[in-house]
Amino acid sequence: IPLVRVVELLIGSVFVSGLYLSKKSFWQLPKQLIPAPMERRVDLRFLLTTLPIILIIVIVVVIVDWRVAKNAAQDLIESKLAATTEVASGSLPYFFESGRNLITNISKKDLMTPDINLNMLLSEEIRETIFFNSLYVYDQNGALIGGYPEGDENSFSLSPEERTGIDLALQGVHFQIYTTRAGTGHFDIMLTFMSTITATDSSPIGVVIGRTDFYSNPYVQPAITTLNNFSLSGGEGFIVDDQRRIVYYTGQNQQLLLNEYPQELPLEQRGVTGKKPDGSNQIYYAQPVTGSAWVTVAALPTFLEKELALKIAAPLMGVLGIV
Repeated sequence: IPLVRVVELLIGSVFVSGLYLSKKSFWQLPKQLIPAPMERRVDLRFLLTTLPIILIIVIVVVIVDWRVAKNAAQDLIESKLAATTEVASGSLPYFFESGRNLITNISKKDLMTPDINLNMLLSEEIRETIFFNSLYVYDQNGALIGGYPEGDENSFSLSPEERTGIDLALQGVHFQIYTTRAGTGHFDIMLTFMSTITATDSSPIGVVIGRTDFYSNPYVQPAITTLNNFSLSGGEGFIVDDQRRIVYYTGQNQQLLLNEYPQELPLEQRGVTGKKPDGSNQIYYAQPVTGSAWVTVAALPTFLEKELALKIAAPLMGVLGIV
């Protein structure tokens, strides 16, 4: 609107207001006032006055109730994930420590003595320790000289990582762990514990290798049982090695084994939302294994969190609906 028009409106309004206040006879005022509909009925007036306030209060309460329920559900889900991974990761340090101690003690025995029955000695070690499924000894040239179960070097095939490990052991790396498959076409995961055999002057003269079935090892059973029980509630459990490869998965897709874990593992222990390979959302929690770079992971679909939040918020919403 032009400024001139604004000025005209102001002048006109002031002039008319002056005439009204002067109460001149030519200014007609109604003598009979008609009340508005809401002024005729007290209940209608009360309803029209308070209804907007009530609606605003209900909307605010519903929003606050949902936010509180959502936060509570998120805390419950995260607590469940944290408890599961903490229990699952609790037994794995004993597994690694036991394997290290056992293979180190075996390497200190007279395994390189010419007149020793090496295969029998190794079979006794397997029966006594109830830890390893197989034990094999290699000389300082990297050649197989004996083991249990008995067989030639072709029957006990080494993975490229294990072959590299033997070379490193003969160069002075005294202890190593490797993750391998049980064999071609097998989904079972084997853990290889490797220790250097040294002479009296501490020079490497051989290597002893102990393999254990990760899924049947008694030290791993608490972790596997915990993750399997967790999966019954609709979740998924993983054990990830130091190379970020999946060595145990509670789901049906065993093709994931020894593949890299698809999500970014958080450094801090908290619930993180991410996407599965199929595009669905999930909240997952990663718990580092004490003393190693391994990680246990528990994950739940995000829709379970929403369902739990709805169950928490439903009672108060029901009361509001009744009121």
